[in-house]
Amino acid sequence: MSPNDLFEKFDLKINDLYTFRDKYYILNTSSTHPDDRTSDLSVKLEALVAEIESESNNFESKALYLILLGKAYNVMPDFSEKSTELLTKCVKLDPNQIEAWNFLGECYWKKRDFQMCKNCFEQSLKLKKNKMALRGLSMVMRQLINLEPKNSKTYLDESIRFAKESLQLDFKDGMSWYILANCYVSLFFSPFGQQNASILKQAVSAYTQALRDESIAQLQTDLYYNKSMISMYEENWPDVLICLTKALNLDPHWIELKDNLKGTINYLFKIEEMISTKGKLKSKKFQALIEGIQKSDLGPYAEGFRTEKEKVDLVQCNLKDLQPGLNQNKVLVGKVICTLQAKTNSENLNIICFSCCIADSNGDCAAMTIYNLVESEGVIIGNSVAIPEPWLERVDFKFNLAENLKNDHLVKQISDKVEYEFKFDSIRVENPTVLVVKGKKWGKEKISSAFFVPKVVQD
Repeated sequence: MSPNDLFEKFDLKINDLYTFRDKYYILNTSSTHPDDRTSDLSVKLEALVAEIESESNNFESKALYLILLGKAYNVMPDFSEKSTELLTKCVKLDPNQIEAWNFLGECYWKKRDFQMCKNCFEQSLKLKKNKMALRGLSMVMRQLINLEPKNSKTYLDESIRFAKESLQLDFKDGMSWYILANCYVSLFFSPFGQQNASILKQAVSAYTQALRDESIAQLQTDLYYNKSMISMYEENWPDVLICLTKALNLDPHWIELKDNLKGTINYLFKIEEMISTKGKLKSKKFQALIEGIQKSDLGPYAEGFRTEKEKVDLVQCNLKDLQPGLNQNKVLVGKVICTLQAKTNSENLNIICFSCCIADSNGDCAAMTIYNLVESEGVIIGNSVAIPEPWLERVDFKFNLAENLKNDHLVKQISDKVEYEFKFDSIRVENPTVLVVKGKKWGKEKISSAFFVPKVVQD
């Protein structure tokens, strides 16, 4: 066998090892222990390394031999000192090895040495413009924001630029689309994105493009996790549950995923329960609350409100008068009947809003979610709330846990119940300063920023 054929033979075997790692839980649905994958991967790695080492004198150069070993050791999920040493030797022997620079960059990424990681990908790009280096630099730039906050805008812009350049090389590359989506998410939740809806739309579109690449859709746990968080922010609950179950199928031992799935189901169930039981208030107390709704609860909205261009008159309404989406020229007035705790120690649910339920003067109830609210602020039971031009979300869907999770053992860990049906209305408030609480309009001191960081373990 020629030296070139020998290299290609082992390179394919290493790629197969990476596929074995990424598809492990799809192919081994009966696995019940988080160490199973690492253990089985280590056995296969040792066998392959021994096979490569037995041919050490038959490669075209020592640099190519070192690339194979370094790439093989890098297959382990955690940082590998051995891989770093081998790849460092390789680039010293032959600084023109693009692949060695790229995998060395990955090693430093796992070590969280982002400056060295950046240097490696930049060295790779000096040799040739390539997707792996551009994607790596896009990721690194976003990490450097934490190290140098004053340069945040520059790093965000650079991160987006590198991701787009990668797509220019291969427009159908799912990994590049995935990284671009993460860039847009970071921008959206940054002070520079100002939660511009068009940026979030670009992020969702990029995630959708990434999922069209089957090699990504079948392997990237983080993609589904990140998409679930964006869908949670959009209150697209069916997609949240679908994404979380798909992520768990790829990595059933990721505890945060389990907590988020259990937490989401319980959160939705709790909303339904609170709405159907009218906040579990006694009948007399509930009746007293809704009968206490007065004209004065409108506060300044009794006279409408002014935009930059015109005065807007508002008509007081109840929940039955609302349509899904924006309800212009209307103001909803209700009383808070309960608040919902979206995050507990046992259910690590990343809902970045304040949640409660309100009742109108007819006694009809709905959930209300308030975004961008300072964490220490909120409303309490009995508060009157006036919401101008309310945005109504109508939740109505069924979800079968067993049909979406491929692991029966995992289904039992999540819930005793398999079939779910959720049906309720929810009022979404993006800006807390539009609210009138107890007859007084909230001020800018109530504003915070919704915050979510894409969970990228390794793009």
